[in-house]
Amino acid sequence: MPQCIAAISDGRLVGLLAIQTSQGSLLNPTLQALIKAYGVWGGIVRMGGLALLHHTTAPDEFYVDGVAVVDDMRGQGIGSGLFTRLEKRAQQKGIRKLSLDVIDTNPRAKILYTKLGFVAIKQRTTAPLNWFIELPFNSATLMVKTIG
Repeated sequence: MPQCIAAISDGRLVGLLAIQTSQGSLLNPTLQALIKAYGVWGGIVRMGGLALLHHTTAPDEFYVDGVAVVDDMRGQGIGSGLFTRLEKRAQQKGIRKLSLDVIDTNPRAKILYTKLGFVAIKQRTTAPLNWFIELPFNSATLMVKTIG
């Protein structure tokens, strides 16, 4: 079951954490949607990129599909709070592993994830995809945190 955790402040959505489980993901664009947004060639290439970075989630794992905090609320603990709630939800559901990918152009996120107990496991490059479309990053590092 695809899930997410939201952070609300004064009635305003200020943060969101999307969770992929073995049953699916909140963020799951179709080839049709990508073609509509980027054209045939752009959609096909982007779908290839998603396939290249795809993470297969185990039944005892939550994979963080995406995290966003509005710009004016960054640095105020919103992201950390989302992860605290994620870990509590994982414990309630018997999940033993949290995982995520962090891109090389987001060092602040990697520092946060390390402080939260995530450990870098492996790095994947986006080449040769970068030769066809301009991505805002060159690699992604898989990070994992074991729960209890």
